[in-house]
Parts: sequence; structure tokens; C-alpha cells
Amino acid sequence: AARRALLCGVDAAGEGGNLASWRWGQEGSTFWPGVPNHPVVSLLTWSPGGDRLGLIIAEAGRPNLYTLSPTGSALQKLTDSSEEKSDPAWSPDGLQLAFADGAQGRREIYLLPAGGGAVHNVTSSAADEWAPTWSGDGRYLAFAAKGEGLTNTEIVRLEPVTGERLRLTADPSEDIFP
Repeated sequence: AARRALLCGVDAAGEGGNLASWRWGQEGSTFWPGVPNHPVVSLLTWSPGGDRLGLIIAEAGRPNLYTLSPTGSALQKLTDSSEEKSDPAWSPDGLQLAFADGAQGRREIYLLPAGGGAVHNVTSSAADEWAPTWSGDGRYLAFAAKGEGLTNTEIVRLEPVTGERLRLTADPSEDIFP
């Protein structure tokens, strides 16, 4: 199978970009097939098996979470709300997606079955929390958090099943994107 890299270019309006693919060893990129003509507005994430892509697409100014196959087929909208979505991250087993939801300054972390279904808020705190990533064993989520007793942005670890939280960093610098 051909190896691919993903490019998300920013359009002239600065409100996101079109998803493009580029094959190693070839010049130029092509627009990703099957993606509607709406801007991709967040980080992209490959599923662990490499068979799906998680991305945030904005339709009429409403960013929602989608999955897409590498061939451009099976575009699936997983969320439908007016809140901003960002930073999707696949669980190591490929069964869930974590993402941030809400406007900057009041984001929370949510989980969603990768095939669609009920969205579950796993943070629900007064902090602004974003950029979730999974531990290799899928037991924990780590994310950036600001507020709720934090003097700046720190990295927090969460066990989604129990809700147990642990602050991983404690220094004067901004700690983001674990």
C-alpha cells in the first residue's frame, strides 16, 4: 500500500483549509476525495489501524466531528451541535474518539464511539480543557487544562472510567499538547 502524508492548507480567508493528500516521492498534492467543500478546521488523526481518519469539518460555521476512509468513501458525521469541536484523538483500540467541545476558555473533553452514538462528557469542570491524547494502553487521557486552581496551562491525566484526575506538570511555563 502506498504511504501517505496529510496536508491541511489554510485558505485565503483564514477560516480553515481543504484536506489534501500527497504521496511520498511525488510532487504536488490533490484534494482528498469524498470531503465536502467545507473547511477542515482542526488537527487530523488516523485511526490505529490506518483505515479511518478523524477530522473536524465546519459546515455553515458549525464545526463537527467526522470520520472518513482513506479512499474518500464512508464520510460519517458523528456530532451535530453548534459548539466548537477540536483536537480529535483515537483510542488505541480504535473504538472511541476523544475531542474537545466548547468555545475557547470553556472547553471540555468528550468521548464518542468511533462508529457514532452517544457523546459522553468526561471532564465537566470549571477549567478550560483541550488537546486530549490517549495513553498507549487506553487507560488514561492526558490533556491541556487552564483554570480550576491552575495558575497557567498544565497537563492533566484522567482515568475516564473512575474520573480520577492527576496533575502531571507544575511549572511556570505553558504546557500544552501532551
